[in-house]
Amino acid sequence: AGNRIASLRCEDVERSFGGVEALHLEENLISDWSEVETLASLPRLKKMYLGSNLLTEIARYSEENRPGFGALETLFLSDNALGSWADVDALHHLQGLKEVRVSGCKFLEKLDMVASRLSVIARLPNVTRLNGSAVTNKERVDAEIGYLGEILTESVGKEIREVEAKHPQFQRLLKSYGNINKNV
Repeated sequence: AGNRIASLRCEDVERSFGGVEALHLEENLISDWSEVETLASLPRLKKMYLGSNLLTEIARYSEENRPGFGALETLFLSDNALGSWADVDALHHLQGLKEVRVSGCKFLEKLDMVASRLSVIARLPNVTRLNGSAVTNKERVDAEIGYLGEILTESVGKEIREVEAKHPQFQRLLKSYGNINKNV
């Protein structure tokens, strides 16, 4: 942490860092997610602390384009310049992720603390701790129903593909809760 590191590339990352379980890379100069992805093959990496870097975007993943990071459970991204909810949506593809910190990121600037927390919870169904606090079952249900309501209201008259592209959790939420805005 705090070593002015901008690049994480090395000749043989698995041989050099294969046994590492936690990396503290806070307060560095990492600005490109592709640098972080160089660590994706580390088999034991459970915790990665990337707070207070210069990250502006997280790569977009899909079922066909998996991110790696098979053991990663904890990811701290607080105080980065992440500017889009799509960055949070991308984290859903980190399947083992249980704890996330995103406070102080640019995309949250216009929301109060409760609204931002609920919005993140609704988008990351496997996360059990957010910004240092446990996610309760009631909080998750409230967050997901609220988010589904927003999606349904916003998507009136739009093509389903367009809605799913903007809100990757839409089908999962619709399957769980049904059309909660039947009168809209």
